[in-house]
Amino acid sequence: MTVPKIYEIPQWRQRPSLIHGFGSRQLRENDLRDLGAERGFQCLFLRQIHSDVFHVVREKPRNILRGDALVTDRCGFFLVIKTADCLPVFLVDESESVIAAVHCGWRGTLRRLLPQVVKEMGEHFGCTPDSLRAALGPAIGVECYPVGPDVRGLFRGAGHPLEIFNSNPLDPENWRLDLRAANRHQLLAAGLEKKRIHSVDRCTYCEENLHSFRRDGEKAGRMFNFIGLSCPKD
Repeated sequence: MTVPKIYEIPQWRQRPSLIHGFGSRQLRENDLRDLGAERGFQCLFLRQIHSDVFHVVREKPRNILRGDALVTDRCGFFLVIKTADCLPVFLVDESESVIAAVHCGWRGTLRRLLPQVVKEMGEHFGCTPDSLRAALGPAIGVECYPVGPDVRGLFRGAGHPLEIFNSNPLDPENWRLDLRAANRHQLLAAGLEKKRIHSVDRCTYCEENLHSFRRDGEKAGRMFNFIGLSCPKD
């Protein structure tokens, strides 16, 4: 069986101006840089800090930016998010002129990073929620993501729906967080249409082809997830 280097959203494959991929462990950083160079893209990485900090990029930064989301309306950039259990999310305006890449760990999810990016795309570029499409990549599945009552308490205190947690009947203090459901709920609450939210439903913990910090600890690598807009040809 051929192991894929990247996973794509089938509905996005026919969009010639949009290049995207959720990387597996087979896609290394050099592979991504080579892919970008072949297609005329520069890779923009973040120093990810599990925050609600995001950046609107109009030109290549002089230094690596600190934060967990990038937004741009410029062609020729791969916006890159690294993950090893956290949820990578891409946003695309229907006109395919504005894109975003978002790193949604539990802390960013708690702080509602994704709706903040949706709001910024509206305020900065005029995107409306009903003009946006979203893609959720591989992440740790709910059955594999136990968290303590302290984490659940933080979400509860911040007004998140507790339906994003599953409990273990044998251990009521052992809760499991559904990162995918939590961020899907936030997208819907921000005004995106359900039919415009796509997902690669793969669990990083369960699949050996994907990196998982929970499974492998400090030995875990990182997946490279990227999205970019092609520049018009002369």
